[in-house]
Amino acid sequence: LDTAGANGVAYWAHIGGFAVGVGVAWAIKKNKIEERYIRDKLDAAVNTTLVDNSVVDQALEARAAGKGDEAFGLLAGEAKREPRNADISLALWTVALDQNRTAEAAPALLRVIQDEMRQGQNKQAIDHWLDLVGHVHDIEAPPLLLVKIAGLLAGVGKREDAAGALRLALLDPTGAMTAAIALRIARAAEGLDAQVSQGAARMVVALPDANDLEKKSALAVLAAVTRPGIPLR
Repeated sequence: LDTAGANGVAYWAHIGGFAVGVGVAWAIKKNKIEERYIRDKLDAAVNTTLVDNSVVDQALEARAAGKGDEAFGLLAGEAKREPRNADISLALWTVALDQNRTAEAAPALLRVIQDEMRQGQNKQAIDHWLDLVGHVHDIEAPPLLLVKIAGLLAGVGKREDAAGALRLALLDPTGAMTAAIALRIARAAEGLDAQVSQGAARMVVALPDANDLEKKSALAVLAAVTRPGIPLR
């Protein structure tokens, strides 16, 4: 083996890496990239975190002092300003449980659930969903989100909870229903709740935006769930 050659290559590789690093540092300094781009964004992120933590701390101190309304007001205001901040939303939900104001905090917790699902944090999303439906009866959630939640619940064996999410999706309190979503509800409910599956399939056929393929698929689902031996709930 040509160890001398190998050592030489390694040496020049280190020299090359050093030169690239010096060049990048020089470019950053010359173009004032840190001052123009990096520093402001870093400062903003740090300042936002400090402000958010300060509000949460103030609210929790107020809660500990028995000032629940004040704590709720602080967190509710901050949740409107920072709707995607999970720490604020979860703190708001905690205070809402104390104050029996869970319906008011439900949208904030629902946003947390959406973000957790988006990030693949399915266990946390399931736990927060079960907490939400355990305290709030009239949840206004998009039907497509409810179908996805039902899929998570069914995947961990929580079939009744999954069926409940699909029933809520079929009611569609947000007015966002389409034939495509109704068909997804019908298919998802086939093995969970025949009545929901039937209702969703019939809805597909009745909706004006349904195309021929969606109607055909809905009729196939309807035939499957109404054949003899399939119990209706």
